[in-house]
Amino acid sequence: MRVGNEVARGAPSSAGWLILLVTLSGVALALLASSVPASLAVAAVVGMIFLVVFVQRPDLGLLFVVFIRSCTDLSFAFVNRAAPASAAAGSTSVAVGSSPFNVGLVLTVIFVGGVFVLSRGIPFLSLPGGTAFALLLLSGLMGLLRAVGVAHSESLVYGMNQWLRPVSALVIYALAAHVFRTPKAIQGVIDVIAAAFVIPALFGFYQLLRRNLPINGTFVDQNAFAVFLVLIFSIFLCQALAQSGTRKLLALSIVGCSAVLLAATYARTSWVAAVVILMVVGALRKHVFLVLVPLAVVIAVGMVPSIANRLANPFEGSFADRVGIWQTTGPVWMSATQDEAGAVSTGINRLIGTGPGSIGGLVLSGHGIANMEHNDYLAVLYEYGMLGVVAYVLMYLTILVSEYRTWRRCTDERMASIALNAIAATLGLMTMSLTDNIFGLTQNQIYFWTLVGLTVAISRLSARAGGSKTASAESQNLALARTGRRPVREFLPT
Repeated sequence: MRVGNEVARGAPSSAGWLILLVTLSGVALALLASSVPASLAVAAVVGMIFLVVFVQRPDLGLLFVVFIRSCTDLSFAFVNRAAPASAAAGSTSVAVGSSPFNVGLVLTVIFVGGVFVLSRGIPFLSLPGGTAFALLLLSGLMGLLRAVGVAHSESLVYGMNQWLRPVSALVIYALAAHVFRTPKAIQGVIDVIAAAFVIPALFGFYQLLRRNLPINGTFVDQNAFAVFLVLIFSIFLCQALAQSGTRKLLALSIVGCSAVLLAATYARTSWVAAVVILMVVGALRKHVFLVLVPLAVVIAVGMVPSIANRLANPFEGSFADRVGIWQTTGPVWMSATQDEAGAVSTGINRLIGTGPGSIGGLVLSGHGIANMEHNDYLAVLYEYGMLGVVAYVLMYLTILVSEYRTWRRCTDERMASIALNAIAATLGLMTMSLTDNIFGLTQNQIYFWTLVGLTVAISRLSARAGGSKTASAESQNLALARTGRRPVREFLPT
């Protein structure tokens, strides 16, 4: 897809940097070709090309990340096939998200995107929730450094991997807010997200036809696929309300397909999030949803046995397991942060937490089974400490207020639909976070933070439009004042 002059260009590069990059890439490719399988060497070549493009055009690089991340979990099949049979099942080397393809993508985003953000002086701390996000990351880093003296090197590598995921989210947030500066460029991002839905949807429907339930599409499990589908559902529901013609039909098709696939994931938390999104859109934009949504839920429960079965005992099964994890992990964390040196050291430990990646060990110690906390607020509290969880909540609340203000003052219906979608998606993810862990998972967070960044870009467009119209009104007032006629009313966007 051609973005062209509609987006900001990347940082200019000198010939020296290009020569150095080409030389290092050649050496790296020569080493890869002589030491790794051909498939990995080809992947490395593609990665080098992506790196060069990202350096020259961060906008195109970010669009590529948005397009490809919905499919990169398929690389786990190659990783598992190449892994030795004797690998321990609980080893962090085969942990979710440690595929070299995913790790390489995240590191490229952090390095190239981070250099662009810092070299251009992009004020990422002044973004809505940016300061709180940075404080959250700082707290996590301090907790990770605290663990240096008590953890094994493998655990530290795993912890750093977990910490870098939200770092990449902040970079993507800053990039999306800066490089897409026009309505056409912003709409182009939505088109790329639509394209990113195609391959996971095809996999999902193939699994559905073969009755491989619950379906997981191209993702590592059904829960990750369900979160992705919730975001897709939210984006194109709002698009369908604002667009017309072919775009409206396309958006409605994606909404219908994502709803069917979402039902087949059996992910109850994501079902609740989808209902929250519908109710938010109903309250702010389409009031008929407030009546139709409860009716549709009742019909779905009555007509689809799988949904009725999953909702028959909502507080048993996996939810009961979650409650058991919540009850047992807290005392383990209190014990782990207890310091014999005194109350001050204990307070500092609890302020910064036990470090990213530590939640699995805490749950195992308390619950007896290796698992996640299944609650982002508790997981952030344990891993990032009390300072981190306060920053985490403030971050979401700040961006939510900013999204609402952007939606209220946006005069372009198509751009307003994206801001409305951001409001609904933020509330949906905050709801899912009560019983699931989604923060920092790049297969979903990339799309969410891109969406939040687009909302910031839209708010700047609205501010510029309002400023130009206000300036025009003031100039008219001066001209009318000279003639003694009544001034026109100053325009301010509402």
